[in-house]
Amino acid sequence: MTRGVLFSSRFYIFIVILSIGCFIANASEGDNNPAFWYCLQECKFSGCVRVGLTKKSCVVEACHQYNKNVKMPLSLSLTKWSCEDDCKYHCMLATESARRSKPIKYYGKWPFHRVYGAQEIASVIFSLLNLLSHIICVLRLRRFYRKAVAAAASASTNSLSNAQLESAIPRNSSSLSIHASLSARPNDAIRRWFLLSMIHLNAWVWSAVFHVRDVPLTERFDYLSAILVVFFSLYVALMRNLSRHRVYLRTLVQLSILCVFVTHLTYMLYVKFHYSWNVTVCVTVGIIQAAAWLHFCFRTRHPYRYRMLSFIVLLNAATMLELFDFPPIYNKLVDAHALWHAVTVPLTFLFYSFIQGDISYILDQETRASN
Repeated sequence: MTRGVLFSSRFYIFIVILSIGCFIANASEGDNNPAFWYCLQECKFSGCVRVGLTKKSCVVEACHQYNKNVKMPLSLSLTKWSCEDDCKYHCMLATESARRSKPIKYYGKWPFHRVYGAQEIASVIFSLLNLLSHIICVLRLRRFYRKAVAAAASASTNSLSNAQLESAIPRNSSSLSIHASLSARPNDAIRRWFLLSMIHLNAWVWSAVFHVRDVPLTERFDYLSAILVVFFSLYVALMRNLSRHRVYLRTLVQLSILCVFVTHLTYMLYVKFHYSWNVTVCVTVGIIQAAAWLHFCFRTRHPYRYRMLSFIVLLNAATMLELFDFPPIYNKLVDAHALWHAVTVPLTFLFYSFIQGDISYILDQETRASN
């Protein structure tokens, strides 16, 4: 089973790299269109849009300086649309309307209809739904953990004899204080799960912000947050595999992940913000992470291993939406990337069901070891 997953993963990497190469090759087809270019120059000069012999339209909301009687809409002001940005948007729509053929990309993106200043409203909504699903799951996980710790502490206390209790519990203490100390100092693996949850929350916040307005700052935060999710997920998976190994081996793996992460981040920020290279790195790290989880679940015969297996299979299936990219549908509002965000919403609950099961498994092992 693992060999099959690894083989399909290698094929998947090849397809992703190939598709990204095609994406980059055609990224400027729209903005290199002469009709779009002439429209953009006219708009920046006069605040009006015209493509070819079509009628001139002076409805560029952000270019209000050309008409002192027109006030800039609040939604565009809040989302920081400049006159040039707005000209690009209206010229893009005008060019697409004049072409009357299959949509093409402008500046590497499909032509979307914006809604109240948001460039990709469907992706914004689905990113917020992912954020909400993570918040719900984190709150449930916290409640589950507290109850599980209380139950484990109670079971451990009940299993001790009176003599053992006297030697184990200080006279000025109680079983309640033991429970409090356990919940205050969770297992390292459990701490990593909760930290990963916080990293996911941060990533979905920036995903929503980025899809509202695609500018260099929001793009950087969105990409870097996603990279952090990918690398920390690998760290969690490898640490679960190495939980019974010597400290020096775990330290070596931790330093290796940190070095690769910092190197990749430095390259992206200070050398070149290379989209295809970033995809290659993240997909490779994701494949290693999936293989690590499969190895851990089946080596330990984890009681909840099929939840993780189902999550990996479904997530890889959903990723096909990213491969088979298509222009926006439903009045130019929903594209393949937006649907990918929609699919990950229910997968979040499956992922957290494994986390909950793994925490239960960890606490059960600790209880058995203490007895």
